[in-house]
Amino acid sequence: MSQRFYGALGFEVVPDLCHQDDAVIWRYFRRAGSDALLELLQYRLPPYPVGPLPARRELVGLNHIGFHVEDLDAIAARLRGLGATITEEGARPGYRYLFATGPDGEYLGFAELERR
Repeated sequence: MSQRFYGALGFEVVPDLCHQDDAVIWRYFRRAGSDALLELLQYRLPPYPVGPLPARRELVGLNHIGFHVEDLDAIAARLRGLGATITEEGARPGYRYLFATGPDGEYLGFAELERR
């Protein structure tokens, strides 16, 4: 599911880097023209007991994965078309943003910087 989702956002799997063992599956993605990697880990079994998360996600571990984009409206439409839930949209001085959840519940941020 994640491979299709991130593929629709312009990421391609880097097969030479992907691997797995008895506990974890590693998948790596790259956008054309970029050296940055997106690494997704899928644990076959939880390494420790998982309990309920606090009401505020930012109080636990990684807050979100963020992406700068050229066209926030196009990304929003693409996310909706993929069935992603957009949880927040807004603007701050210098940029517009939105937050959405990915296919595995990961919290994603997208920001379009103000053009000068």
